[in-house]
Amino acid sequence: MGSPDKNQVLMVGDTLESDILGGNNFGFDTCWLNRHNKTHTEEIRPTYQVNSLIELLERFKE
Repeated sequence: MGSPDKNQVLMVGDTLESDILGGNNFGFDTCWLNRHNKTHTEEIRPTYQVNSLIELLERFKE
């Protein structure tokens, strides 16, 4: 990835404890792929949340 501008990166992941927390800690916006409709903890808050890859594509279409 090189050194992209953090404002131009979206970390997408399906695991709060590693993907989303890691992205948050690095300063990236995050999107939780929540296929099982779980509730996130107060400590780990994704910027966005989707339930499927189709929803992800629809949400971020240009």
